[in-house]
Amino acid sequence: MRLLSIILIILSNLTYAQNCEKRVKEIFNDLIEGIGNNSIYPPTLEFSDKERSVATMGDYTITVERKVINLFCGQDNFDDKMAYILGHELAHHYLSHSWMTNTGLGYSSSIGNYIEENSPMYSKDQRKLSESQADLYAGFYGMISGYNTLANAKQTLESVYEAYKLPKVISGYPSYDERIEIIDSKIDNANDLALVFEM
Repeated sequence: MRLLSIILIILSNLTYAQNCEKRVKEIFNDLIEGIGNNSIYPPTLEFSDKERSVATMGDYTITVERKVINLFCGQDNFDDKMAYILGHELAHHYLSHSWMTNTGLGYSSSIGNYIEENSPMYSKDQRKLSESQADLYAGFYGMISGYNTLANAKQTLESVYEAYKLPKVISGYPSYDERIEIIDSKIDNANDLALVFEM
């Protein structure tokens, strides 16, 4: 009887996790529909069992780790927190933040090496600008799609840093404190963008 109970608990947890993944797909589709940018081919969504990058953007693919989905699964504001993470990656996609790597110039050519070494695209300031834009547009994309992303962004970021044991300072990227400042400074901007969009 005890073994049966354990099996039922495991199956229940698996079903619950699958429901959260299904919901993430729905949020992703809501965001793309809300963005409504048909001039750029929308990315696809994939899930990963890796536990190191939270979410990443590649060539027309956004990959979200199951670890981060399970982190927020069942929590209050699950949709808003996942919309922030997905919206952030979608912003990188729709703002073409990865144009250099997508051209192939960044790999194994003297021109590509020169561009990579001398381009502001790879500087900390450019990455900080890209992250700032991604946070702003994550809030905007979420708002026009019915999610309260920026209001949940700080708690989401804090939970991610803790769960992934990320250092507060990562070379070449804005620090944790800078990310929090970016979020705080972008809430009003996102609200303004949403108001203009609604008008």
